[in-house]
Amino acid sequence: MKIKIKVSHMSKKGDLKVEVPAFGWKQFLTNRQRLLNSFDVARRQCDLYKIQTFHGEVGEAELRNWLKEFLPKKYGVTAGYIISQGIPASESAPHFDVIVYDYLETPVLWVGYNPDNSDSGQSRAIPAENVRAVIEVKSRFNNTTVNEGIGQLRKLEKLMSGIDDPKDPYKLYLPENFFSCLFFFGMDEKATTNLPVKSMLEGLRFQRIFAGGIILRSPDAAYNDMSGLITFSKKDDQDVATLAWEDFNFAVFSFDFIARLNETYHIGQRSSFHAFGSKAIERFKEGQNIKHKIMAEGFTGETAQLEKGQQAKSSEGEGSEG
Repeated sequence: MKIKIKVSHMSKKGDLKVEVPAFGWKQFLTNRQRLLNSFDVARRQCDLYKIQTFHGEVGEAELRNWLKEFLPKKYGVTAGYIISQGIPASESAPHFDVIVYDYLETPVLWVGYNPDNSDSGQSRAIPAENVRAVIEVKSRFNNTTVNEGIGQLRKLEKLMSGIDDPKDPYKLYLPENFFSCLFFFGMDEKATTNLPVKSMLEGLRFQRIFAGGIILRSPDAAYNDMSGLITFSKKDDQDVATLAWEDFNFAVFSFDFIARLNETYHIGQRSSFHAFGSKAIERFKEGQNIKHKIMAEGFTGETAQLEKGQQAKSSEGEGSEG
């Protein structure tokens, strides 16, 4: 006897709606501050001991640590090498700052173990077909570092030049949904942005998605909570790169990153409203709440006094006429 079970996927409209600013948006920004604090401490040590790359290495490790905490556990995060079965053994493998891969399905080919490094500082060799994303990390946003980052990602061109047949047992290329981006901790206060932003367009030449980048900290101390998001759009059939500064850009970058990994990202649509908020939105919302309160409860304060005064004048006028 066969029993058929019908599963009904029904939705029921309840009392909840998306709230902006989101609950916990300020707490989420503490992740950004933790990244910056670690970078700043390492930079001061670098200035003291004249070590030129130490702060960058600390920044990369801290970013990997945070991504391990933030991303769903099905994704692994490491520094290291991307290995293809189609690359000759005579060639050297470039090293990448942040590799995100399918943690549950990926064989780690080898680990470059260093007893002085933490787990996040170890370099792993990951098969190309299991890599989902690569981030190149730079201390400062300028034209030189943008070109360096794009140049490093360009070393993956061979692995982006084709698409594996799903039926082929010997995978050679990065997945079709692979993407890359650049991550900058800051920029100099007097630095110009037009040229480096324009240089970001070079990443669109890749045969996989280039997702732009983020500048974690504004060069203007007055906007300390803002991050700069570099995105792309079309204008008159031309690719355009835009740099915009907002409090919520760290959250936007973070949840867009997850959406791209999960293949749920849609251009022009907010990937999530978790952690979405800013001081400007908060001030606007407070203003709206005050307005709604006045409308609901009637005039208060100075407005009420003014209204009473107008009523009194009107009564006096009526009395004098009588």
